[in-house]
This record gives sequence, C-alpha cells and structure tokens, in this order.
Amino acid sequence: MGQYIKLARVNSGISQSKLANEVGVTKTYVSLLENDRKDASVDLLKKIAKILNVPVFLLLWQKLDIPSGSNKEEREIKKQLDSIASKAQELFAKNLS
Repeated sequence: MGQYIKLARVNSGISQSKLANEVGVTKTYVSLLENDRKDASVDLLKKIAKILNVPVFLLLWQKLDIPSGSNKEEREIKKQLDSIASKAQELFAKNLS
C-alpha cells in the first residue's frame, strides 16, 4: 500500500508535510505509511485517496486480508480477485509514471 501512496503523492507534487497536514497526521506518520511500517485506518486511506485523486479501492485492497479458503472454489475466487487487483495496480502505476 505504501508504495502506491508514495507514487501518487510524488506524481501529484505534494510533499509528505502537505499530505500529513491535509489528512491530520504527522509527516513521520506519512513516511511510516509509505514505507509500510505503519498501518492506516480505512478513514485515513479514504482521505489520502481523495487528496491524491487516486481510486480508494487500490489502497483499501492492500488492507484486506482475504483468506485462501479451504476449498477449490474459494481458492479460485481469491486467485481471480488477486489477479484483478494486480492488473488495476499495474494500470495505476503506469498512468502515474
């Protein structure tokens, strides 16, 4: 999740300090988020996504913990969802580059 926050922030020309100010956290907290050393609440991710003008689902997807499942059907659903998320993340990163 952190890499996408950082990529969007840098490409938006917004400093860590400005983002922190806008969402009500410290610059240190933003840095910890970007380096995946801190976790963010869903509400905070929504604020970040809005300020950086990125789809919130890309940030939220990283936060979801979808179990592998114990049967073949559940494993296939997880595999398909992971594939969709991966493709969306690739498109997001490509569009920001």
